[in-house]
Amino acid sequence: VPKAVLGAFEKAYPNAKELEFEQETFAGIVAFEVEYKENGKEYELLYSAEGKLLQKEEEIDVKALPDAIVQAVLKAHPNTKIEEAEKLMKPDGTITGYEVEIKAGGKKLELELDSGGKVMKTEND
Repeated sequence: VPKAVLGAFEKAYPNAKELEFEQETFAGIVAFEVEYKENGKEYELLYSAEGKLLQKEEEIDVKALPDAIVQAVLKAHPNTKIEEAEKLMKPDGTITGYEVEIKAGGKKLELELDSGGKVMKTEND
């Protein structure tokens, strides 16, 4: 993990516990995800290699998902159960979409939806 990423994260979240790091691609660039827990909630922050915050993810209660998101998930995968949910946000906190983990046909899937409920990406979990 680049020092710029660690520095930016530690400055913004000095009390974060149980850190995990992962490298991934975001909008066509290499990015670094920092996962941590705070006040019983799970958060994931995505940084560029230069330490610029690109995206925030915050775990939310499945019951807090907007109805349009729930309906889109059920339309794409009928008879499924939403197990986990996260809201996706820009660095300023603007919600850009949602990520949900579902169990469908004995498989776990991760769906990424925009804020209007359009499924943008589906991955095997």
